[in-house]
Amino acid sequence: MQANWSALDSDPRRLLQLAGEQGGARAANPPRPRNSLLRGLANWGGGRLISAAMLLLASWAIWTVHRAPAWHVHWVEVVGCTLISPEQVVGAAGLADAWSVELEPVTVAERVRTVPGVRTAQAEVWLPNHVRITVSEERPVAVLQEADGQLWVTERGQLLCPFGKVDHLPVLALPSGNWPGESMPAEVINGLSAMAAAFPGQSEFQYDPMKGFMIKDNRGYPVYLGNASELARQLAVAAALDKQLRAKGQVPQFVDLRTVAGAYYR
Repeated sequence: MQANWSALDSDPRRLLQLAGEQGGARAANPPRPRNSLLRGLANWGGGRLISAAMLLLASWAIWTVHRAPAWHVHWVEVVGCTLISPEQVVGAAGLADAWSVELEPVTVAERVRTVPGVRTAQAEVWLPNHVRITVSEERPVAVLQEADGQLWVTERGQLLCPFGKVDHLPVLALPSGNWPGESMPAEVINGLSAMAAAFPGQSEFQYDPMKGFMIKDNRGYPVYLGNASELARQLAVAAALDKQLRAKGQVPQFVDLRTVAGAYYR
């Protein structure tokens, strides 16, 4: 038995094989590091202390910026106002002592669009304290004279309280009462424009919601023209009819030319 072990131990290849098997066993089961309880607590608490410190630092920075006057709105630039006062736009925007960091441009623009006469509005916030508001205005094309006062008629037919001063607007005067609606049809606005072009020395035009535009013949009777959609033909027919009536010595109560084909007088 002793001879066999000696022979085995004297074989170099067998010794290397045994050494490799022992080394592989040790590598498959490496020693586990020993972590102490104190080290674990230190790692756990240290990470949370860092997070808390960063949170406190961020809160302090926000608080400092919020209190700093440099980050509150100091300069409001208003572009596009010709009839509306810039002060009215700024007041509607709600920017008094506003913190520029929390301003929402969309919200500011929505507030400005509530101002009478503002058609579109856009707001831009430039840090630290500059706000720019760009507006476009409704364009008045006529004045509507009602029993209760005057309204502006815009190119889109809106009826608005006057929000500025515009000279030489044609006046659409109602014989009584107020306009039956909240807007004016485009055909009425176009008719008023045609009337103003046909009678350049006249600034006020009578309009009856039922019979349309009305002019008076030099003999005093009214001529109703509807929306004056065929004004040139209507005036030509009115002149020819008046000539015939004069020849007969007749003075009608009125002439209705709301449609040329259906013209009649009484």
